[in-house]
Amino acid sequence: MTKIPENIMAIAREAIDSAAFEQFPDGTFPDATYDRVARAILAERDRCADVAIQYFRGDEYNSNQRSAGAMIYVAILAGEAA
Repeated sequence: MTKIPENIMAIAREAIDSAAFEQFPDGTFPDATYDRVARAILAERDRCADVAIQYFRGDEYNSNQRSAGAMIYVAILAGEAA
């Protein structure tokens, strides 16, 4: 298994540490717990989309390459799988 980068672990720790991890008797968690974890995942999705659209912005790339970067950006934000 690939080692998890420290910046990803920091986000995971922040999400878990900020959550109340109080469980209900049925084993589920409060909505706030799910919300914090979901926000951490969403932040990473947004970061990936930003990288995709910024990558082909330079003058050395043609319009097709810039268009591909924009399409990847939209696909990532839409939650599409490969």
